[in-house]
Amino acid sequence: MTDDDLLEALRQLAKEWEGKAREFQSRARVEKAGDIHTAYYYRGVVDTYQRAASSLRAMLSTNLDTVEAKSLQYRTTTMDEARSALTNAGLHARELSQHSDGAFTAIFSRLQPITQEQRIGRLSAANPHLIILDTGNLPDSGEPYIDFAFTNA
Repeated sequence: MTDDDLLEALRQLAKEWEGKAREFQSRARVEKAGDIHTAYYYRGVVDTYQRAASSLRAMLSTNLDTVEAKSLQYRTTTMDEARSALTNAGLHARELSQHSDGAFTAIFSRLQPITQEQRIGRLSAANPHLIILDTGNLPDSGEPYIDFAFTNA
């Protein structure tokens, strides 16, 4: 898939979300006379689709070439360096995996008595060349994860 194909697919997605917003707006009008709670629900769905479509369109209107040029390049490192960064931060990952772009994913046990914010703070402080790319909980197990990489800078 080329960049142009991806951009077109994202534009189509924005159009689809706008269509869904119109559909639920019609439903909300019909439900106003019937169930007020259902009408409020539909109004919330309309707002969500409209905000999502607007955000996507705003993102697409930015100059993506400029964004790509400014993006950081990840330094290829070893698993040992990533494990060392976790150890220096006082963290124990249940699983650590390396991606082809040089990034890592550390998955932690839910039972550890430390918050995700504390993990992020410790890991960021452990190495000045380390950047946090993404955090969250795995959808299937609920275990917290942190995606990180090392920069060239």
